[in-house]
Amino acid sequence: MSDAIQTELREQLGTANTRRLRKAGHIPANVYGHGEDNVNISLPAEAIRSVVRAGSKVIELSGAVESNVLISDCQWDALGSSVLHLDLVRISADEVVEVSVSIELRGSAPGTSANGVVRHLLHQTMVACPGLAIPEKLEMNINSLEIDETLTLADIEMPENVSLLSDPNTPVVTCVIVEEMDEEDPASFDAAAEPELIGQSDDDEDDGEEE
Repeated sequence: MSDAIQTELREQLGTANTRRLRKAGHIPANVYGHGEDNVNISLPAEAIRSVVRAGSKVIELSGAVESNVLISDCQWDALGSSVLHLDLVRISADEVVEVSVSIELRGSAPGTSANGVVRHLLHQTMVACPGLAIPEKLEMNINSLEIDETLTLADIEMPENVSLLSDPNTPVVTCVIVEEMDEEDPASFDAAAEPELIGQSDDDEDDGEEE
């Protein structure tokens, strides 16, 4: 887990105050859970950007709120470049949580040397683990992946104390041959150059009509 992030109470709510807060380099957030009161706080935007960029799901808070929290929801702007708001859930060290974790491919598939193409089918999956031991990602080793073979969730080596919640038979990655389309016969283009007019007879060759 990264260093604790300093929090401040957010007493003035509303759209106008939220905009001023963001312009000042802070992000609004709500903290709730564990039977305690909900708290409106603000967090330094730069620190949150670093956490989100690293793929972290748990944050240690200090200051107005001192707790370990799980990022429950992250709202982005229309371009998906800036975090607008966070919902944070309090968690304890021994509490088991269910979260979605990304899947990244590692290695090189032998099938690619035989004109195969690796297709990453599943990019994240649900796991259960202690709240303070959430993996940033799961790694799928594809060093044995040959043509027409598929690796499933069952082929991922799970970290200690992390349990898979999704169906282990779910495909994650496959290696297939992508067949190229045959080149068209040039004669077919010539035939299609002048479309046939339905109902036109061989005798209808004049452009105009007799008066």
